[in-house]
Amino acid sequence: MTTALLIAALVVAATAVGLRLSLWRSHPASRAMTITLALLMLGALLTHPTIIASEWLDHATPDEIHLANFSNLIGDLVEVAAAGMLLITVGRAWGRVRFVRRMVGVFAVIAVAMIVLYAYSDAPFEPTRYLGELDGPARVFVWVSAGTVLVANAAVLASLAYSLPVSDRSTRIALLPMMIGAAIGAALMLVQIVGLFHSDPYNSWAWPLAVAMVFAYALSGVLGYFQLRRLP
Repeated sequence: MTTALLIAALVVAATAVGLRLSLWRSHPASRAMTITLALLMLGALLTHPTIIASEWLDHATPDEIHLANFSNLIGDLVEVAAAGMLLITVGRAWGRVRFVRRMVGVFAVIAVAMIVLYAYSDAPFEPTRYLGELDGPARVFVWVSAGTVLVANAAVLASLAYSLPVSDRSTRIALLPMMIGAAIGAALMLVQIVGLFHSDPYNSWAWPLAVAMVFAYALSGVLGYFQLRRLP
């Protein structure tokens, strides 16, 4: 079931990105969402439990170099980048130009902080299925990652909750899956943050829900493409 959901999400996301790339020049405002979908697709692959559990990279490097959980680091960085693009999309939708410019610097700082937290934690040395299972900087890493994605999805959810009731029918149809994806993403990150207070913070259903989020966003991306095609 999970594999089928992943394939469906990747197919829909790839379709959305492919279609929306044809609008890259004619509708510049659509670029941020197109990039977001590509990042979400990549993040879903990099955070697949099988890839997270793989230790081949750490074993393939010299003994003095430790890269355990490296795919977890990259996957979370990609997801945080997607969160940044979501906030940029929201900012542009409301005409907040200064906000958009500031977000680039803010998310650059967040990315650097995550890399530093990973490097100074036990993560490079102790393979684990979830960085939240480790203490110290690794757990702070999860706080930063999950908190950032939570804020981005909450912003999308709040923006759509305000704008959808006054939108036309075709726009509501195109954006409703995005609202569902944002709700899934926000709820999932909130549960992950709360789980950090428990003795066993790992949730086996977290990744399938993340894939469901990608599918919802991607579906909205496809529907949004046809909406944009009708614009001059």
